[in-house]
Amino acid sequence: MEGKSSGPSCSGLNLVAHPRAKSKVWKYFGFDTDADGCILHWKRIYCRVCMSQIAYSGNTSNLSYHLEKNHPVEFSEFVKSNTDQMREAFATAFSRIKTEPTGTHVQQPSQDTNLRQNLNYENRRHNDLTIAVINFICEGLYPVSVVEEPTFKTLMSTVDPGYSPPSKSDLALKMLPQMYCRTRDMVFNELAGVLNCGVTTDLWQSQTQNRTYISLSMHSVNHNSATGFSMTNKCLKTFEVRDDNTAENITRAMYETFVEWGITHKVIGATTNGSVDIVKACSLLELSVEMPCLGHTVNRAMDEALQLPRVDSFLGSCRKLVDHFRGPTIYLLRERQKQHGLAQCPLITDRGRSWLATLAMLQRLKEQQVAVTATLIEGSSSIISASMP
Repeated sequence: MEGKSSGPSCSGLNLVAHPRAKSKVWKYFGFDTDADGCILHWKRIYCRVCMSQIAYSGNTSNLSYHLEKNHPVEFSEFVKSNTDQMREAFATAFSRIKTEPTGTHVQQPSQDTNLRQNLNYENRRHNDLTIAVINFICEGLYPVSVVEEPTFKTLMSTVDPGYSPPSKSDLALKMLPQMYCRTRDMVFNELAGVLNCGVTTDLWQSQTQNRTYISLSMHSVNHNSATGFSMTNKCLKTFEVRDDNTAENITRAMYETFVEWGITHKVIGATTNGSVDIVKACSLLELSVEMPCLGHTVNRAMDEALQLPRVDSFLGSCRKLVDHFRGPTIYLLRERQKQHGLAQCPLITDRGRSWLATLAMLQRLKEQQVAVTATLIEGSSSIISASMP
């Protein structure tokens, strides 16, 4: 595919916009072309303002981010000339959030105080119980339908026979959304005072739904002359990662989250698990990923260490020993544990599990070494006696 030149040459490059470009952001970016106007590299674009080379993967999120981060004047022009596109981006980010119209974000009262002001119940104890129910659902991650469970109703009637818990619909449609909006405002106000921050991307899978998600969190160290240094850690969003165009989907979701929480200019780096798609997404957003996740680094190092030939052979012998003490043999082991004053517990296997399970297996074997040895010696003596004429 090729595109004809539609703009002036810059620093020896003849830049053209994408032939099927719809976004006005292409006014500030372009592909390099040869003398015939044919695009040379489809995954390499240039900024017309600073001539920086930027990776391109099929979407314009990183282009907008480059403008906003490095060229505020041009970004303002882009926003004004592309109102519809920006409105769509914000609508996507805020589609599931119901916010109350406010002029500027001011310090909010505590969640409980706000709830007490909005709950239409007759007495304070009634309000306190309702707030306790809401906190129970939110902090315990229970479904709102729990209030309709007979055992829950019995519990609340035991606490206060005159109390009637809120209905499932009231919780789902009114009380929980109100609490979410207030909590969100409190977090937004806290992030407004952050100068710079880093982000972490936690990749995880739902075992029941066979889906992959990323939880995006921000972290910052702040200083206050009165209180000194403090650390802020907030989980901003959890989103599903689909199989198609994974890196592009992650890029778009991360950028929209930055815009939603007002931290696009504040993010200076990311810590990831080393996933190719996540690293690529961070690259598209021009985020440094030089600091890897300590936990994943330790896990990879331990996995490689446990695969060393001599270590792997030793662990294989330990696993065979653990497997030996299954079935009837475990009763002999318990007798020796009791005889030597040891805890009467089974040995631990680490098959198909992490290095932490391997560590637990070795610790249990060391703890039960005397009982295991005595059981094995007794078993060997019985075999020898049985084989003698």
